[in-house]
Amino acid sequence: MITTDFLERLRSQIKRGDLLTRGAKIVVGVSGGADSTVLLHALYQIGSDDDAQYELHVAHLNHQLRGDESEADAEFVATLADQLNLPKTIQRCDLNIDAATERTSPEDLARRARFDFFEEVCQSIGATHVALAHHADDQVETVLHRFMRGTGIRGLSGMAAKRRLTKTSNVYLVKPLLRFSRSEIIEYTASKGLEYRHDSSNASPSHTRNRIRQELLPMLEETFNPQVREAVLRLAQQCEWTHEFLRETTASTFEQATLERKPLSISLDRSQVKALPIVIQTGILRMAIESLGMRERRLTFRHVTDIAEAISEDNARGGFSLPDGVDVKFDRTRITLSKCKTKQPSARGEAIS
Repeated sequence: MITTDFLERLRSQIKRGDLLTRGAKIVVGVSGGADSTVLLHALYQIGSDDDAQYELHVAHLNHQLRGDESEADAEFVATLADQLNLPKTIQRCDLNIDAATERTSPEDLARRARFDFFEEVCQSIGATHVALAHHADDQVETVLHRFMRGTGIRGLSGMAAKRRLTKTSNVYLVKPLLRFSRSEIIEYTASKGLEYRHDSSNASPSHTRNRIRQELLPMLEETFNPQVREAVLRLAQQCEWTHEFLRETTASTFEQATLERKPLSISLDRSQVKALPIVIQTGILRMAIESLGMRERRLTFRHVTDIAEAISEDNARGGFSLPDGVDVKFDRTRITLSKCKTKQPSARGEAIS
């Protein structure tokens, strides 16, 4: 009964969210843990339906961060793919080398490496989708993590069930298990007798997400609200709806306010932008800046609010220098955003005269 209900709900979620198309060729990211093992097994079970007819391809990237444990994970995934008679791609990468030359966390390096790997696999086999096994508990942890880092409505929306793998990719990243709890996934493994691997790094207190899972959420449930996970998920859903509305409104208004667009610059009508609600103003500025190549994570709330505040003053002239070589200048009628190819990115936005 658990298996039947689980698979029926999964079919419903895929259909309702338009996550996968009939006959889709899907690269399934499989780590060997319970979540990805269940995702692969469930997609395999429903993939032969007349309404589905999925073509699955197992993909696993061995980061070699946990020594023998990582090697055993890769072997487990290879065996699992063979048992299901599915094609597989299993590769290794050495993140320790990258970590020595880049100022970023191992987690970020691993994420970037996985996405590059998935993109390469998709291109090599002509896949249209990448399926990952993030679930409802992951969503709760993501929203809380972003909240503590100072995110806005977009961040509070959590992970999207479907989006492009990259901004320019034709491959879609889908997360069919976002409505399923971790406990439901474990119940599925028990009902089907599925074996899976345990990642010892999930117990490490050095990772913020682990502390959220092991310390913060249990404390919130015991002290404040036993249903806090459901509350966070409702918040994420409402923020997603709000963000989608604002995104569509901002996109149409951005086009109306654009006076001129070139490969390395955009000019906006200052009076039109100034007359808009602040949430749309900052949305337009963010959209224009990111379109010039500034990395999303480097564009802060302070950047866009400082610019919006400056252009609201009728007699103000000047501009700002932003990271990644983006300059913003404004005169009486225009706001001009430009990208300088040779400019070295600065660590923070600075006003320029």
